[in-house]
Amino acid sequence: MRMDDISPVDHAQVQADVIGWFSENKVKFNFGVIVGSDPTDKWSPYWPRTCAQNPGDLYCDDIAVRRVQKAYDDGDILGTSQHAVLEMGNHAWDHNNWARQLEVQEEDFQKSQNALKQLFPKATVRYFAAPENIANAETMGKMKAQGLDILSAAATRGCGGGDDPAAAWYLTSPCQYGGKATCKPAGDIWATTDGFAKVDGVWPAPAGSANSDWAGGGQGGITVDEALGVGDCGCLTSGKKDSLKVWCSVVASAKNNAAKSNGLHWTVHMMHPETVFPNGQSYTHWLDEFHQKAMALDEYEVHFINFQDLVKLSAPGSEELQLV
Repeated sequence: MRMDDISPVDHAQVQADVIGWFSENKVKFNFGVIVGSDPTDKWSPYWPRTCAQNPGDLYCDDIAVRRVQKAYDDGDILGTSQHAVLEMGNHAWDHNNWARQLEVQEEDFQKSQNALKQLFPKATVRYFAAPENIANAETMGKMKAQGLDILSAAATRGCGGGDDPAAAWYLTSPCQYGGKATCKPAGDIWATTDGFAKVDGVWPAPAGSANSDWAGGGQGGITVDEALGVGDCGCLTSGKKDSLKVWCSVVASAKNNAAKSNGLHWTVHMMHPETVFPNGQSYTHWLDEFHQKAMALDEYEVHFINFQDLVKLSAPGSEELQLV
C-alpha cells in the first residue's frame, strides 16, 4: 500500500487519518513525502523544516505534518523501532516540476534526502516514488548515490494474454521516458529464486494497482470489490475516448506479476489523499472494508508489507506461494 503526495494543506486531514489508521491497526504501509522547494508559495507542496526551533512557522501546525511527526516520535516509522509498520519514502523536492527537471534530478535527490535526514534522522528512507511515473536511464545511479535503492514508478497490464498472463501487454510501461521503459529488469523477469531483480543497482518496485481510476475520472475512487478485482485478468476499461476510464485491481496485478516473477504474487497498490470514494465513503471506512475483505479472500493469503520487505522476497519457483 503506497500513498503519494504526503504534504501540508491539500487533504491534510485525510493524510492524518490514513497514517493514523495504519499506525493504530498495525498494518504495514508506505508513504511518500513531497519535501518542497518554496515555503512562500502556498500552492506548491512544501514540508516545513524549522518547526523544532520555531513552531509558529508556516505549516508547522498542519495536521498532516503533526501526524507524521507523531508517528516518528512513537516509533512507528521504519528505523525508529522494531515494531514500526510505516515506511517513509521520498517523493521529490520539486514535485510539480519533476518532469521538466530531469537534467537536474541529482540536485533534487540531494536536497530532498538531506531535508528528510535532517527532519527524521532515525528513519530509513530508501524508496523514491517517481512523480508521474517518469524516470530516465540516469535516475537509478543518481538516486542510489543518495542512499535511495528502491524505485517505485508504475507498471500496469491489460488483459489480452489469454491463458498466459505473461503475455499480457503493458498499459503503463515501467518508468516511462522518451517512449521507453527505463527501469524494466532484464528479460522482463521481476523475481527469481535468487531474489528480486535489480536495474543498475536499484530495485524497481512499480505500482500495478490503485484504489482510484488509473486513467479518466480524475481521482475518482473505486469500490473495494473493484480494487480487489477477484477474477480480473488485468486493468479494465469502460467508456470510450473522452469518457474512457481505466482501473487496475490488486488480484489482477498480482497474478500478472506472478507470471513474470516465477510464481511470486505481489503488487504495489497506489493511493492518493485526494481520492473520493463512491457514495461518500470516508477513506478510513474504505480501508476498514478493504482490509477485512482482503484478509478473507479464499484463494490468497494476503500480506501487507513495506517496500523494504518486498525487495527481500524471492520467487518460490512454483504457484505454491501466493503473496499479494
